[in-house]
Amino acid sequence: MARRISGWCAVALLAFASLQTAQAKRVAAPAPAASAQDSLCDRSVSVADNTASDGNPLSGSRWLISYKTQGEPARSYVFRLLPGGRMLNAHPNDKTPNNDRWESNGRHVQLRFNDGYAVYSGMMNGSSDQLQGHAVNTVGDTWEWRARRLEPCTAGR
Repeated sequence: MARRISGWCAVALLAFASLQTAQAKRVAAPAPAASAQDSLCDRSVSVADNTASDGNPLSGSRWLISYKTQGEPARSYVFRLLPGGRMLNAHPNDKTPNNDRWESNGRHVQLRFNDGYAVYSGMMNGSSDQLQGHAVNTVGDTWEWRARRLEPCTAGR
């Protein structure tokens, strides 16, 4: 009987530790100010990725995205749309930088972060310098977001 109780205690302790770890991961530090963030221009991306080499006018563009989700601090960070649907982002909590994708069809834009964990769907304005829309993650959380276009990366930066 003593062994069975100690086994249950071990299971309970493991479950508690797992819950604490999950909660700790959800607590995030506020994102740094946009001016202090990674511009994504210095990342190892070929010069061809700075232009719309795939014919899509959004390819090579950089954006400053801003949003606020329930229970989290407001966030702002830079993302960069590369040819072929690849995307770089400077989110301070991004641990898997090679699994973000994007696509567009006319003024409609979709951004998929972390293998589709969060999907941002939106529209580009008439002057092509702002995006806005709604996002949803696999847990079912939803929020609104906005992005403004930044100057393109140049060979020197």
